[in-house]
Amino acid sequence: MKIKLFLAVTGIIVVVSIIAHTIAFKESPLKNEMSLSDLQKNHIKVQYIQHSSSWDNTFYEEFESNILNAAKECDYVLLVQPTEKIYFNAGVILQQVKIVRQFSNEISDKYIWIHNGLRCSLNYEDGCIVLSGMERSFMQKECKYLLFCEKAPINKYSKRKVYREAEEMWIGCFNVSRDSVKTVDGEMADYDPDIEYYSDGEDVLKCYMEAKHQLLKIYDIH
Repeated sequence: MKIKLFLAVTGIIVVVSIIAHTIAFKESPLKNEMSLSDLQKNHIKVQYIQHSSSWDNTFYEEFESNILNAAKECDYVLLVQPTEKIYFNAGVILQQVKIVRQFSNEISDKYIWIHNGLRCSLNYEDGCIVLSGMERSFMQKECKYLLFCEKAPINKYSKRKVYREAEEMWIGCFNVSRDSVKTVDGEMADYDPDIEYYSDGEDVLKCYMEAKHQLLKIYDIH
């Protein structure tokens, strides 16, 4: 009798625990490997943006020439088109791209994975996804991008062929299909796939666009 009572009480505790867990921790829409379209159906917040207050006149004046000089030092310069695939784990977000053209060292793979070179993550918090460590939107499938990359050390341990945006570049990813100078206010900005870079300063974004168009001329991209 005591055993039956013990089992009954234990069963009730387990059931209550499961219900409480379900209520407290609703299922996250995030998966380690998911499609861009599925990810972007969610409410996404961008945790960090580029602040114009951190730029002085000298930085504006030298930005373009610094970008152009750094581009010459990059191991791999690629024109790519993203697929729908995104993979992430703690501290790393990867996006798969198809190589359209190569301008420097040759990569034999048709499809590679791109990491922005910084510690970045996707977290599900209070009903929305928080994008941390990236100050740009994900590469959009309908656009093409000019990438400046280097091989990632993770290739020694991963089946995925991973390339990260070059450390020499302030920016290693440029949307060649469209421009954007749309600004946002403060941290935890609403994600917008039409935005190229997240900043509170239009002058900063114009500086990015001017540097990008100089690169497009150099690599004869129309």
